[in-house]
Amino acid sequence: MALLTQFFDTPFVAILLDINLGKAFIGLSGKLQRWIDHMVLLLPNILLAALFMIGFWLLAKGIRTLVRRVMRRFSSNGNIIGLTAGGLYVVTLIIGIFVALSILKLDQALTSLLAGAGIIGIALSFAFQDIAANFMSGILIAMRRPYTIGDLVETNTHFGRVERITLQNTQLLTMQGQLVVLPNRGIIQNPLLNFSYTGERRVDMDYRVLINADLVKVESIIQGAIVNIPFFNRQKPVEVYFRDFGESAIVVLIRFWITVVAEKDFLNAKSQAMKNVQASLAAAGMQVPFPVQNIHLVQPPPTDGTVGLK
Repeated sequence: MALLTQFFDTPFVAILLDINLGKAFIGLSGKLQRWIDHMVLLLPNILLAALFMIGFWLLAKGIRTLVRRVMRRFSSNGNIIGLTAGGLYVVTLIIGIFVALSILKLDQALTSLLAGAGIIGIALSFAFQDIAANFMSGILIAMRRPYTIGDLVETNTHFGRVERITLQNTQLLTMQGQLVVLPNRGIIQNPLLNFSYTGERRVDMDYRVLINADLVKVESIIQGAIVNIPFFNRQKPVEVYFRDFGESAIVVLIRFWITVVAEKDFLNAKSQAMKNVQASLAAAGMQVPFPVQNIHLVQPPPTDGTVGLK
């Protein structure tokens, strides 16, 4: 350690160190001076690029506001309006960035950077393909509008009311009060039943009458009983079909329409229809058929050859 200290304390080494430090300082100061001179020369371009960026930013905000106002006159779909306005806002800003970099003569560097980012984007697209698929499915749902908030739908074995629609998923509230979050991709790729689309629902139910009943009279009684239920759609007739012969009864298919789609109202209408049909047929003296089974007892012949009892 002492020898090393003595080596650096020698006059020759000290002179060499001073020379090297001086050269380094001169080189650094020269580079700094060149950078400063270059920045001074670029200062007008930097100011011009900044002005262009501010102008394009204000233009993007104005376009976004204008698009929202115009689209609200023709559509009430918030997802489509937000997506369109936001997309135009981003596109305008990107154009402003390209213009500003072109003024600064950095557009070539940006092109190389975007080329590298494109390769990274391809790799990320495989990693996030499900997210991208849900996003595109959300756009299709927003454009086609197969259902809206408040509709009663059934899809992917789930039945409930639509609570929220986003570009990634759709939220259903089931009849049991459970919230189900369904990816939009699964909804697009599977069948969907929308019970609220037409604003009305058909009620189907089966009934049984005696096999010897007057079917014309039965049909008339059932039709008169159904028309008095709540929410009955009088624009469509009650349909009564005798569709099968049972062992002791005839199966009757009853169809009618109601002007509401809520599940509670649907069940109430069906329940009231069953009460009315039962009461009307009973008042007409028509009994409810019960399953009948005839049992025949046969005495086996005696095995000893004697005549059995008669």
